[in-house]
Amino acid sequence: MTTIYLLDSNCFITPARNFYAYDIAPSFWKHLQKCLLHPDVVVIQPVANEIKQDDEIGPWLESISRFSALSTRQQDITDAYRKVIQYVATCGFYNRAGITSWMPQKIADPWLIAAAIVMNNAQIVTQEQPSGNLSTKSQSKKVKIPDVASHFKVSCIGLFDFMRKMNFKL
Repeated sequence: MTTIYLLDSNCFITPARNFYAYDIAPSFWKHLQKCLLHPDVVVIQPVANEIKQDDEIGPWLESISRFSALSTRQQDITDAYRKVIQYVATCGFYNRAGITSWMPQKIADPWLIAAAIVMNNAQIVTQEQPSGNLSTKSQSKKVKIPDVASHFKVSCIGLFDFMRKMNFKL
């Protein structure tokens, strides 16, 4: 079964700002552009919206012909999104600030998990690391994709693992 890779916005924004600046590492961006046209690599619309807000990589993403982001307006994704939000709000691991940070519908993270729940054999590609110490006694103010995804049995991998799987050579 083919793996579907769902890319988080930090797979674009973090490299652009920290280690693969567009003017220094153009080969990274060429490889990533090829990946965005691959049927097994998916960017959901809320992630694309976050990327488009970035002054450097927003125009790059918009310049890719034939690229289209996956709409999250499908009923099954919307239903899964509600379950993700409900879990974050009621699991007891997050304080009010953490819960509130995921509530606006423009926040891509819960949509990313919802899309992965619905898709067969999907992995989320993110730079976020799991908290590893979630507790109802010391609630966290930061909700992280890998922690919530794990509850829904959705796998997450890092950007470098994704690059290896997609045969990036810089």
